[in-house]
Amino acid sequence: MPTYCYVCPECGRTEEIVRSIRDKEVVPECDCDELDGLIPMIRDYAAERVNVGDREYRRPIVSNALAISPSQITEHRRLFPDIQVTPEGQPVFTSYRQHDAYLKKIGAVKNPQRIRNRGKRIATGTK
Repeated sequence: MPTYCYVCPECGRTEEIVRSIRDKEVVPECDCDELDGLIPMIRDYAAERVNVGDREYRRPIVSNALAISPSQITEHRRLFPDIQVTPEGQPVFTSYRQHDAYLKKIGAVKNPQRIRNRGKRIATGTK
């Protein structure tokens, strides 16, 4: 089951809740403000992202973008003994932490995926 993180907008108290995806719309409430009663907490997506670093990939990721020349495989194994390399020179990653550490050590920047805005469709009424 997924972990959801929430923060109170008034007092800053945080809370982690493990529950079914079916119950994700249920918002916890904070009782910090005794005069106004319960205050709905806000979901903290950034705090949920922190836990990703410890998880392993479901299956190893073979990176074509970070591939090296086959002549450099021996040197690569010396510098990065925990990262396997295919005979074609593609590094194989098994976890988020391993992948991020590799990118940091080689000086690569991981850009966030761009999501295209498809806009709204407008019916013109003409055929």
